[in-house]
Amino acid sequence: MRTSLDDLVKDGKKLAKTGIFAQILCAAVLAVVAALQTDTGIVFSVIAGSAASIIPNAIFAFYSFRYSGARQSNLVHKSTAKGMQMKLIFTALIFVIAFRLADAQPLFLFSAYAITAISFWLTIARR
Repeated sequence: MRTSLDDLVKDGKKLAKTGIFAQILCAAVLAVVAALQTDTGIVFSVIAGSAASIIPNAIFAFYSFRYSGARQSNLVHKSTAKGMQMKLIFTALIFVIAFRLADAQPLFLFSAYAITAISFWLTIARR
């Protein structure tokens, strides 16, 4: 039974890594398309929007797959809750930095965020 729990966590980690890789690939494509524009504000906004999706997702995945099994159910719950909390904090922090320090363009920032987030969900839904 121990092996099946380890396999479940291993499969979850692999799926999360695949989704995050898809987000990074999507962000790279968006950044290249944005770089074709002459406005560096657009490029920054796209990169910041993508980062606001990728970084918090990676943090959440790290916390979510730290523990497994019924004996560690309390740790699983606490770790997942901590991951959700950290994901929200980092998402908000990246948006605040983008708007306060760099004058990001909302359309491009939120579009890149949404497209990058959707790429994650579409990737893991296909598995």
